[in-house]
Amino acid sequence: MSKISQKAFTLVELIVVITILAILWTIAFLAFQGYAKSARDGSRISDLSGIKQTLELYALNKGKYPETTYGVEITYSGSEVWTQWSFGETTFRSVEKMSKIPRDPLTEDEYNYSVTHLRNEYQVAALLEGDAVTMNPVVSEAYAADILAKAYVTGDYNGKVVKVNTGALLYILAVPSLIASDISGVLDIEQLLAAGKLVINGQSNLPSNYEGSTFIVDAGFSFVPNNIVVYSGSTTPTSDVQVIQFIINLQNAYSGTTLENDPGLQDIITLDTSNTELVKQFGGNIVQNDLGGVVTYEVYTCATQPDYPHATFTSGTPTQANTSWQNTNSWNACYYVCDAGYQWADCNTATPPGDCVFPFVFGSCSL
Repeated sequence: MSKISQKAFTLVELIVVITILAILWTIAFLAFQGYAKSARDGSRISDLSGIKQTLELYALNKGKYPETTYGVEITYSGSEVWTQWSFGETTFRSVEKMSKIPRDPLTEDEYNYSVTHLRNEYQVAALLEGDAVTMNPVVSEAYAADILAKAYVTGDYNGKVVKVNTGALLYILAVPSLIASDISGVLDIEQLLAAGKLVINGQSNLPSNYEGSTFIVDAGFSFVPNNIVVYSGSTTPTSDVQVIQFIINLQNAYSGTTLENDPGLQDIITLDTSNTELVKQFGGNIVQNDLGGVVTYEVYTCATQPDYPHATFTSGTPTQANTSWQNTNSWNACYYVCDAGYQWADCNTATPPGDCVFPFVFGSCSL
């Protein structure tokens, strides 16, 4: 009888084949996961863009933004700063321009929506899982490697200050976002900041609507301003002195904090506060465009011009009212020089000839 030759894989060959298949499966799985994350992120960005357009169309027609669904008030000194919840049923019915309520493609939660107490500024928020989110320079690479997702916050909020009226006083607060990661307990803005509950675009803390999901909502990012109150008064800043001090306080509030390098704050962080004209212009724009105030700058002038017939007067831009005339400091905004042949403060004294100019040469000065 002839022998039948039978061939089979050795144990080593089987192990090699299984290993190769496992590697290929892992590569395929990771590629699919990356694609799925990018697809979900694209859906979230598109959803929030649609919400923004709908909200802004509503505000264009009504003069203010709609209320949130089941709003929770974030307060300062007992007064509402903003209201936060979701773009849910109540808001959806108010805007009447969407076919359905947008929801996160993974968790199926409604997106976060916050609006200021005057309903003149708002933010909406979601999370991003994949490469669609830009690394914020505030977060180190080592820390970022452990973050499962990052916040995506957008809207027309100015990202620097919000005002609140407590009745007796109006306060302007250094608050870079209207989104909190937890609105179930701490609702006072100072306590919320101290507890590290603020959500910043591109950072690791996530909006409150993801609480209870597989994502880490409170991921450890914290922002605490050096001083949350940057201005207080009966109205918003109205004079140039008030505006300048407000801007100096605002710069101090953010300088040296975890958001010092945030791109959205570089205009205030790097502002040259020694340039009063620049500060007045920058501050006036914030007061009028973001806070709804009116700034009336005083026009300072020089004091009444002295009756010095032998002097030439130059008027610059005084920074104080009724600025005195000087002839000793050329940098003074109100400056004069004596004409040739005249001297002293009133420019009416003729310049003595020759040796009569101080120091005198004894016995040679004859006026």
